[in-house]
Amino acid sequence: MKLLHLLCFVVSVHLAFTSFMGYEPWMNQQNIKVLPDIPVAVYNVSLNDPPKTRWNGLIQSFGPAKAKQLLDTVLQRIFPKEVRPIIDLITSRLDDYIAQPFADELRGLAEIMEADLGDIVFANLMYEMTAGCTSIVVQDPQGNIFHARNLDFPFNDVLRNGTVIINFQDQQKTVYSAVTYIAYIGILTGQRPNGFTITVDEREEGVRILSGLIALVDRKASPISFLTREVLEQQNNFESAVKQLTDRDLVAPCYIIVGGISPGEGVVITRNRLVPSDVWRMNQTDYKWFILETNYDHWNTPPTWDDRRDAAIKALNMVGQANISPKTLYQALSVNLVLNSGTTYTALTSAGHPEIFSAWVRQIQ
Repeated sequence: MKLLHLLCFVVSVHLAFTSFMGYEPWMNQQNIKVLPDIPVAVYNVSLNDPPKTRWNGLIQSFGPAKAKQLLDTVLQRIFPKEVRPIIDLITSRLDDYIAQPFADELRGLAEIMEADLGDIVFANLMYEMTAGCTSIVVQDPQGNIFHARNLDFPFNDVLRNGTVIINFQDQQKTVYSAVTYIAYIGILTGQRPNGFTITVDEREEGVRILSGLIALVDRKASPISFLTREVLEQQNNFESAVKQLTDRDLVAPCYIIVGGISPGEGVVITRNRLVPSDVWRMNQTDYKWFILETNYDHWNTPPTWDDRRDAAIKALNMVGQANISPKTLYQALSVNLVLNSGTTYTALTSAGHPEIFSAWVRQIQ
């Protein structure tokens, strides 16, 4: 009966989120004022610590009260009362819906932040609802691969204050790194040194929150940010990462962009929830030296009100492969439309040159 209860509430969830869909309400692409960027603070999380306590050090350093205030502010804007019964049901049987170690990490975050577990769970599923992104993988004339992204979100004024870089470590050695948000245990921007890099872009297809909550009932499905973290932890090369990201069931459609360390290692995986819709590699593009994704299928024309794709392509062609570098790639992500009022951060990654892994909060008015 509890499972039936969960599914019956899906209709009310759809109605609650109807006004929350789309980019128009929060992505202003004209007449923006750009203030100086702020480097993102770096923290370490030890994978040797038990899942329930491994986030304690980060939260204590950041400030538990500050972290909870940011969480509460976000939830006040996006957590309709119609959703609460569903989240309460999920949290009452958390291990049935969320795999380990993530379930215990969520419990640990709730304890250290003195927050409601349901609030923590909902915040960690919010990416399945809405986001805007631009991800680019480029290859310079020497065959070096660089991977960069802008991550755009509604309520970005709050998330900019909670943006962090995390080094996930084993015996004090970094296994993989991420740019993420405080109290968000999944990864949307990640790097495994000398292996591969990953960014995730939201895909506009169907009712995302509707399909996402239904998919949680399927224990084989994974939130994409959890799967990304698994892949960064378990795989050590480009092709094995691409395979795992292509094969696993997800709770929502998305685009997964992967960069490697060898020439030609760049791919956009267009994912349906259960199967890949398309796997598009850098050498299949018209340009051969770069591949990019925003939030629309690459074989379709983006809408006129959100043509970040063509703006980014124009910027890259103006730079040219001969002049591409982390600096000029960052500049391409800073042109109008690509950089917009919803942008929370810009990140630069390179598995072949892991020392450049960095991110900046974009201050935009």
